[in-house]
Amino acid sequence: GLGGVILFDKDPTDKNKIKNIRNKEQLKKLTAQLQAVSKQKLLISIDQEGGVVQRLKSEAGFVNTLKASEISQNGEVFAKKSYEAMAKDLSSVGINLDFAPVVDLAINKDNKVVVTRGRSFGENPQIVIKYASIFVDELKKEGVISTLKHFPGHGSSLADSHLGFVDITKTWDKKELEPYKYFIKNNRNKQGNY
Repeated sequence: GLGGVILFDKDPTDKNKIKNIRNKEQLKKLTAQLQAVSKQKLLISIDQEGGVVQRLKSEAGFVNTLKASEISQNGEVFAKKSYEAMAKDLSSVGINLDFAPVVDLAINKDNKVVVTRGRSFGENPQIVIKYASIFVDELKKEGVISTLKHFPGHGSSLADSHLGFVDITKTWDKKELEPYKYFIKNNRNKQGNY
């Protein structure tokens, strides 16, 4: 009855312990073994945004992708090439679900989980939509499902949701819904045969 797995490069509770990813050859073998134990196709997932959130590291033979804030500063052609290379890396090792892109808006300049780490494409919803669309399209071309994250308002939040409950009641802005509305309205996040 297993539906899917998530892979990590390091153990979340002990960053010194290597988890599931050593190199391309090992990872491709692991994902094939995982698919072989299931009667249905598994969702094999990872967090691969670029920048600080990259489980597939260059020292293990994978492409290094810049953080979202840098991607959007380098233009659409650069973004397409960057996300195309990332998507090919993912599919080549059997990963079919990526927990990315981030579509939070960079509203609170002191936000420590999204904004100061460069995980947002920007403050303007149209810029975020443009670059997130490129990301989603390149993943889709390689048969990799994308996941819009985190939740509307996380770019303006005052706390880190990884560390506990985050209340955005007084900090969020209605424009933070725009990327989600765009993708839902245009059916942009609909993927293959899952």
